[in-house]
Amino acid sequence: MAMPARIFVFLLFSVQLSGAFARAGAGPLRYQEPAQPAAWGLAVVDSLLAADQPGLAVVRIQDLLNDYGDDPVYGWQLEDRLGVALMRDGHSLLALPHLEKTVRRDPNSWLGHRNIGAALMALGRRGRALSEYQQAVESAPGNFEVNLEFGQILMEFGNHVEAAIYLEAARKLCPDCPEIRPALAQLHMETGKLGPAIRILQDLYREDPNRSHRRTLVQALQTAGRDSLLWSLWSKVPLAELDPDEVFLLVEIEGRLDSFEYSLEFTRGLSVEGNFFPDLGETGRTLAENPGFWGAICLNLLQAGHFQEALEAIDRAVYLAPDEVVYLNNRVVLLTKLGRYEEATTEWNKVLEMEPGLADQEAR
Repeated sequence: MAMPARIFVFLLFSVQLSGAFARAGAGPLRYQEPAQPAAWGLAVVDSLLAADQPGLAVVRIQDLLNDYGDDPVYGWQLEDRLGVALMRDGHSLLALPHLEKTVRRDPNSWLGHRNIGAALMALGRRGRALSEYQQAVESAPGNFEVNLEFGQILMEFGNHVEAAIYLEAARKLCPDCPEIRPALAQLHMETGKLGPAIRILQDLYREDPNRSHRRTLVQALQTAGRDSLLWSLWSKVPLAELDPDEVFLLVEIEGRLDSFEYSLEFTRGLSVEGNFFPDLGETGRTLAENPGFWGAICLNLLQAGHFQEALEAIDRAVYLAPDEVVYLNNRVVLLTKLGRYEEATTEWNKVLEMEPGLADQEAR
């Protein structure tokens, strides 16, 4: 039976109390009452938020507000935490009144203005959100985080000139902070400076070759038309670690580089009926059912003169998309290349039935 959330919070709070026990010599454990129950509760709330449990934090804060809502020291802190927890739990509209109380209490609170700005962005109130972020930066010009966030918000508004100012300020304030470089790379990409963007993204991927960094680098290289660098990047990554769209793009790039290594390898997988690419997991299953993927392989192998393998690939594409005229037409071409003219004629007649206008082109 599911445990009510309120009870679960109490249990979690009880576990946290283990630090309040002390051992005196070899004697029994003795419970020590916390000096400030409100402070202790606030610490538990912060722990829940740090553990990405905003819903549980909301429940705990509401309990604490019943007891300490009027406390001049802790009441406003609990109110502020409630706004943050609600926002992080996806309830930005409910969070706003609580966050606004923080700013009314301290108009120069950069974090208060920043939190209101974040809530307003989530609600789509972009104009006022921009104003709140502006006030946050003005209240804490030396804080790299708020400069970084404001720069990113300005990018969303398409204001790249001012975005560059705040992102550069963030970089100077914290030269070694890793989260600044992706934002700068994005700014370079959006302003057409692909060279600097690629250099930043290459460094990030070299330092931490994770999927997110790889995909961002791929996007930049693809936009810049750097096929050889993309090929070099993917050749160092096992195919099983690539997403289906990355493998698809790899095959397309292979054709542009006049290569056919991967295309031949994938076509050989067709010989294993019903078990395509067993080593590629979900990526392999997705590609096996994608007619466009097999169509691209067919073109690569046709270009390389591997007509029989190309025919096997296009047969798979036709099987998956029997009404796609382009695949049927390519099959006619390959049958002709292989000297199978009678089959080619039969297939061509099917094409003409589907696209009668092609008969006029053939006549001309």
